[in-house]
Amino acid sequence: SSLLCIYLVFLSCCLYVWLILSDCSACLLERKPCLSTANVQDSVSVWHRFPNPKKFMYVFVQWMDCIGNEAVRDMDPITVYNGYRVCHAHFTEEDNYGNNRLRKDAVPSLNLPDQQISNTTDEIRGSSRTESGLMHKVHVTRETHLSPKAKKLYKIASHLSRANRRLRCRRRLIRCTSSTTAVRNEALQQLDSTVATFIKSQITLASSKSWGCRYSLEDKLMGLILHKQSAEGSEERLRPPSLVNWTVTINGIIEIFEMLEQGNVNHLNYRRLNQDPIANFFGQMSQQGLETPIRLVVILKITSKLY
Repeated sequence: SSLLCIYLVFLSCCLYVWLILSDCSACLLERKPCLSTANVQDSVSVWHRFPNPKKFMYVFVQWMDCIGNEAVRDMDPITVYNGYRVCHAHFTEEDNYGNNRLRKDAVPSLNLPDQQISNTTDEIRGSSRTESGLMHKVHVTRETHLSPKAKKLYKIASHLSRANRRLRCRRRLIRCTSSTTAVRNEALQQLDSTVATFIKSQITLASSKSWGCRYSLEDKLMGLILHKQSAEGSEERLRPPSLVNWTVTINGIIEIFEMLEQGNVNHLNYRRLNQDPIANFFGQMSQQGLETPIRLVVILKITSKLY
């Protein structure tokens, strides 16, 4: 009976090896029900999920072409990605990292139907970023294959490579910043000097705190300059009236009230009067902070008329 048990165990091992080396159509497994003719469960061997079609669609298509299974060819890529696996026996040693984890560009290339496989793996790896790695330049695929001295040199070279990438990125940022400054300066040259000064001050103070914002005299004058489009299409620049014009305007207002008093007009309905000129006039005085001096001038003018 012991010999019979040993013989059965030997047959089981042979059957297991034969199943592992069978074609890829027999190695496709679904997560829940087993669709393989070789009734192999997930716990027996190592199975790899298909590449994510959302991120690596080109590798997913290569897997489908290499496997050639009609059962999954017409399925949705997400369904294949979530429900099916490929046996580890169809990948070379260079396709994994040593802990049964495949490379992102790995493609099944062993024990396939009729071995109608071209250099697909080499073509895909040629387009990946790992081709430009340091180990590929010395024809080494893993760091464990390097000697102790080579490992030390590899770490130094990797550190210098990262520093070089950071410097290139910083150089690109400086170049972009300088180009932006040149465009901004060219645009400011097309404007009036006062307008350009005002815009520059706004850009400079944009990153400052609110209590630290101060405006120069040129900025304040810029805020009082009005641009008006005339009927002829030309631009007219209107400046605020001077102190002499203010005095003349006050005298004119006083004369209007005197004329109303002579006409025995004791009550004025301000809603029926056009108050826009007067409101604009006193609004300009309020902007300059000259309410108190103007009040004194008005009082002096009125008292001089009364006495």
